[in-house]
Amino acid sequence: MASIEYRSLTQSISELEGDLLNFEVKVVDPYSTEELLKCQAYVIFSHAEIQVYWEKVARRILREAEYRWHSSNSIDRVIASLLAFRRTERVAIPENPSQPSANADLAKLIEYAIAKQKEAIDGNNGIKSANLANLLCPLGMMKDNFSPTFLIQSDQTGRKRGDLVHKSSSVSMRTIRDPFSDEKSDIDKLLAEIELVDGSLERMGLLSVSVVSPAVPNSLNPVEAE
Repeated sequence: MASIEYRSLTQSISELEGDLLNFEVKVVDPYSTEELLKCQAYVIFSHAEIQVYWEKVARRILREAEYRWHSSNSIDRVIASLLAFRRTERVAIPENPSQPSANADLAKLIEYAIAKQKEAIDGNNGIKSANLANLLCPLGMMKDNFSPTFLIQSDQTGRKRGDLVHKSSSVSMRTIRDPFSDEKSDIDKLLAEIELVDGSLERMGLLSVSVVSPAVPNSLNPVEAE
């Protein structure tokens, strides 16, 4: 079953399609400037919705793992991955286990890793492979969970968005291909790949089937990186 985040994503993309690709397919005649501008907006806003989807998913995976840690001291795949990727550079075994220093206290090391991942999610600005790795690898995703097709489609859409928003309109307009057989088709293909990853997140137990909105206890002060 698709996550609530994925269902919201497809709903938003469908609405964009209805609002912006609301003109006829043309086989012979060229598309007008207005129609191409609408298609340009469709690609840009679809990219934004996909980016928001991944950030929402990453936040929920992190929130649920944080809840499990606080409620039962459970160090699961997510927490273990965070400790591997987001740990402070200074880690030590405590000399006195009853009075560990900040860099020798497991609880504080976990809180530090959680805080750093929250920063990474908040600072995300794209859907390319590097963005997805930064969002998902510290949460337990491994190389076998990223299919080449999924990464190619994500990179392609990310580059397309960059071409459209970082170039002059006279240049970016020329990069728009057929609104339906090319631009919309690429978004549809990426959504299909995202659906597969979305399902794998649930099967791995990284994302609960039902949305959990736990009240996470007050966090310990994160370890200060030096």
